[in-house]
Amino acid sequence: MRNPDGTVSRTFQPQVRVPPPFDPRSSGGHGLARLRAERALRNKHADEYRRLEVRVGHADAVATLVRRHTKEYGRLVTASVNDVPSQPGFGPRRRLSA
Repeated sequence: MRNPDGTVSRTFQPQVRVPPPFDPRSSGGHGLARLRAERALRNKHADEYRRLEVRVGHADAVATLVRRHTKEYGRLVTASVNDVPSQPGFGPRRRLSA
């Protein structure tokens, strides 16, 4: 593309919206799934959470619960991911032919 003064423009503007690269951690709402799993863990271990929250605050209390109950947290995240619908337009990345 030439500019009016005859020089060639070096900027490229795509004609269509290009989605960001596929990231499996963000597909299917994993961030939301982690929040749901943390809430479920907090509700299940409410007494432990309340004791921790007084001492260290909310964020550290949740992090401690996740650390102490890692396997249960992992199962809750997996269950929550399976319940969350995928975002439209951001499906799995297709392999390009070589």
